[in-house]
Amino acid sequence: MNDRGQTVLDFAVGISVFLVVVAFVLTFVPGMVQPFQSSTQAETAAADRLAEQVAAGMLVEDVSEPYLLDAGCVSTFFALENSDGDPANDRDAYGDNDGVVRSDLFDITGSDLYTAGDCGFSVSDGVFERLATDTSDMNVRVSLVGDLDGDGTANLLCIDANEAGADTPDSGDTLVETTDPYASGTDCDMTGDDYDLAFETGNDPPADSSSVVTARRQVTVDGAFSNGRVDAALVVEVW
Repeated sequence: MNDRGQTVLDFAVGISVFLVVVAFVLTFVPGMVQPFQSSTQAETAAADRLAEQVAAGMLVEDVSEPYLLDAGCVSTFFALENSDGDPANDRDAYGDNDGVVRSDLFDITGSDLYTAGDCGFSVSDGVFERLATDTSDMNVRVSLVGDLDGDGTANLLCIDANEAGADTPDSGDTLVETTDPYASGTDCDMTGDDYDLAFETGNDPPADSSSVVTARRQVTVDGAFSNGRVDAALVVEVW
C-alpha cells in the first residue's frame, strides 16, 4: 500500500516537472528564435522568387522556353554601364567592388549582343529596379556560373572579347571561366583597355556568408558565342 502511494506521488511530481518544462519551452523558445526565422524565411522567399523571375522571364527571348537564356538579354542585363538604367552614364549602379568603379569600358549599345526590347526587363531601369528591390532593405547579387573546362568546379562566366580592333564584346566571342574578373592579364580582364564582360551584377556579398541566402536555377545560354550552347547555373544571393 505504501509502495502504491509512493508511486502515485512520484508520478504526480514527474508530470508536474514535465508540464513546467513544456510551458517554459512554449513560452520562451519561440521568442528567442522567431526574429531569425522570419528574416531567413523572407530572404529565402525573395531569393527563390528572383531566381525564377530572372531565369524564366527576364533573360529569355521566349517565355515559352524558360531557362533557355538569350545571349543578347544576358549581355545587356549584365553590362556594367547599363546597370543604372542609363547606357550613356559611365558610372554604374554599384561601385562597391573594393572601391573600384566598374564601368566605362565600352558602350553595350555598340555591340551586336545589345537587345533593347526583346527581353523581360527595361533597359531604362537600373538593376535594382528590374529586380524590384530598389525600395527594400535587401541586398541582391545575380551571377551566371558554369564549368566550361569540365574540372567539376563552376566559376563566374565572362565574355572574352580581346580580338584586335574590337571595342565591345560581340556574338562569336568566347565564354570563359574566371575567379576574378579584375585580374589584369587573364582571359577575363575587366581592367585597362579590355572589353570583357563578366556575368555578375548587384552588391558584393558580405564576408560572413552565413547571412546570405542563395537560390539557383539550371539554365542554358543560347549558341551566340563560339562555345555553342552552354549549360550554366543562374545564382541569386540575398541578404
